[in-house]
Amino acid sequence: MEVIMTLLLCALGLFLYLTDKNNKEVLRLKEELRQRNNTTNLPTPALTQQPQVIREVIVEKPVIIFQPVPPKPFTPVLSSGRIFVSVVFKGSKKYYDYFLGDNYDVNVGDYVEVYARDKNNGNIPRKTVAKVRYISYPGEISRYAKSEIERKVTYNEWLRAS
Repeated sequence: MEVIMTLLLCALGLFLYLTDKNNKEVLRLKEELRQRNNTTNLPTPALTQQPQVIREVIVEKPVIIFQPVPPKPFTPVLSSGRIFVSVVFKGSKKYYDYFLGDNYDVNVGDYVEVYARDKNNGNIPRKTVAKVRYISYPGEISRYAKSEIERKVTYNEWLRAS
């Protein structure tokens, strides 16, 4: 027990000696830095002439003014002037928008074949049947319509798919 206490006291003494030595070194370096700053603050003729030269060079450069370009108004590219339909899938209440394309004989209540991503199958697009709930007027815009319906289905495939 006495040996351990002696070793701990020696370690503590060494630690205090080293920290005191570090503090003295830091104080000496601070004093040396302060002396260097005092000697460089003396004005010399060469130093007083340099800022004037720099000012002349800056004044001689032309001033370039950049004007920001105003942002363009948002115009949807895909849906401008195209008719879209809102469809609902079997077992869902959420509406999805598709462009009508060349299928002009589609009415509300008809069943159409569209490509949809299957979340259960790794988000791979596959053809599915959906029911048309709404047909837009010409000029009406949908931000969500990105693809067209494939074709009109002549019979209710929802009953057959069960």
